[in-house]
Amino acid sequence: MHRIRVDFDGPPQTMLATLYAKALDADAPRSILHDRYAKAAVERIEYDWAATTIDARRAPSVAVRSAHFDNWTRQFLAVHDEAVVLHAGCGLDARVYRLDPGAGVRWFDVDYPEVIRLRERVYPARDNYRMLPASVTDPSWLADIPDDRPVLFLAEGLTMYLTKDDGLALLCRVVDRFRSGELQFDAFNTLGIRSQWINSVVRRSGSKLHWGIDEPSDIVAAVPGVRVLVWESVFDSDTFEMVSPAVRWLGRAMAAVPALRNMSQYHRYAFGPPQVGKPRERGGVATKGLSPDAEGGSRMSHKEVLEPNAGHPITITPARERVQVRVDGDLIADTAAALELREATIPVVYYIPLADVAQDRLTRTETVSYCPFKGDASYYAVTTSAGDTVEDVVWTYEQPYPAVAEIAGHVAFYPNKADISVGA
Repeated sequence: MHRIRVDFDGPPQTMLATLYAKALDADAPRSILHDRYAKAAVERIEYDWAATTIDARRAPSVAVRSAHFDNWTRQFLAVHDEAVVLHAGCGLDARVYRLDPGAGVRWFDVDYPEVIRLRERVYPARDNYRMLPASVTDPSWLADIPDDRPVLFLAEGLTMYLTKDDGLALLCRVVDRFRSGELQFDAFNTLGIRSQWINSVVRRSGSKLHWGIDEPSDIVAAVPGVRVLVWESVFDSDTFEMVSPAVRWLGRAMAAVPALRNMSQYHRYAFGPPQVGKPRERGGVATKGLSPDAEGGSRMSHKEVLEPNAGHPITITPARERVQVRVDGDLIADTAAALELREATIPVVYYIPLADVAQDRLTRTETVSYCPFKGDASYYAVTTSAGDTVEDVVWTYEQPYPAVAEIAGHVAFYPNKADISVGA
C-alpha cells in the first residue's frame, strides 16, 4: 500500500497528534471511541508518530473529548431529521463516518486547503458530504452552505487557536446566516491559555494559543441571539468517567481548585426559535438558563423535550448489588435499592433513593442544568465531617420527564467528586 508522506507545522500539525490518539484508543482493550477510521488513516500516512508525544496513556483524554461531541451531535440530529452540520477546523476527525448521519443531513468539514487535500486521500466520498478547503476565519466559505434547515456548528479543539476577534466574528456569522441551530465547542479559560507551554503537542507544533473563554457570559454578551444550553468543566462531563481511575483522580484533584476547574470546558448554545423536534417538543416552556444576563437575573429560554430513541437509548433497571457513596471518606449514601440508568454511550449512572442518603449533609447550590431527555437538574453540595464543602457533588431531577419517571426521588453522584462502590 502506498503511504502518504506529510509535513505540517503550526495548528495543522496538532491534528496528527489527535488522529494518532484515536488510533491508539481504537486498539485499546477498553476503547472509548472505537474509531476504526482513525486507525486506517494512520496506517495510510507516513509520519514519525512518536514525535507527536502521544502514547497509550494520553490517548483516552483525547478520545473522551471526541466521544463527548459525538454524543452532543447525536442529540442534535435526533431532533433534526434535516439539518446542516458545519464541522469547523475538522482536521482528520472522522465524525461524519462514525455517526453516519441520515439522508436529510448535509455535512460540511472545513479546514485549511492542505488539510482537506490530505482528508480527500485518506477518507472516502459519501453522499451529502463535502470537504471545504478554507480558513474558518475567511467569511466567504459560508456562502456555499445552504441555509434552509437548522445548523449545528461544531468546533472541537479550535477556539483556542483563534484570536478573540476572529472567534467571535465566526460565531456571529453563523448565527446571522442561519435561522436556528446550535453552537458546540470546547474552550480553554484564560489560565489555560497562559499555561499553553505545558502542552507538549502545542509546543512541538510551534502553535500559539490566543483565545480564553472564562464564562458563557463571554459568548452571550458578544454573540446576539444565543442562549446557553450547557456549560461544564471537562472534569464534570459524563465522558470523562471513561478515562482510567488514575486520570479521574487527577481530574478530581484539579477540579477541587477553582482556578483549575474550568481550564478546559465544553460549551453548547442555541439560537433562533425553538425547533419542533422528533418525536415531540414542549414548546414555549420558560425556564432558567445556566448563566445570568447583563442585569444579573436569570436568562429565560425555551427547551425541547425528547423521548429516548434508537439513536439515544435510555434504560433504567434495579441495581443488583449494594451501592455506597463516600465523599472525602464520609459515607453519604448506602442503599440496596439503587437504579442503574444507561444512556447512549455514557457510563452507567447510579440513582439512589433520597431516603438512603445523608440529607443533613446536602445543601442546594445555584447550579442548574438541562437534559432534553430527562429534564431540569438541580445540584447539591456535600459538607464533610471535617467541615469542608464539596460543591455540586449531587444532582437530582425533581420532576423528570415521563420517559425516566422512575428516577424521581433519587439522586446521583459525580464519580469524579465521590467514591462510588458497587457490591460493597
